[in-house]
Amino acid sequence: MHRVIAPGVRIEQTRRQLAWLRQEGLVDRVTLPQAGRTRAWFPTATACSSLASGPSCVGTGRLGPCPIRPQCG
Repeated sequence: MHRVIAPGVRIEQTRRQLAWLRQEGLVDRVTLPQAGRTRAWFPTATACSSLASGPSCVGTGRLGPCPIRPQCG
């Protein structure tokens, strides 16, 4: 996730952002037992519905168009 959303910043900043998003209920994580306890982050249903109903789903240029509704933009 760090490499996708913010490869140019320190990992601690990404961890703080993900922790805040998790606290807001927008992302969650699972720990993968066979991958050295690597965490896999994913958007929650709340985040997906917010993105799908938002006024614009065009990304910031870093990530490109919204993967949920590719017809917009």
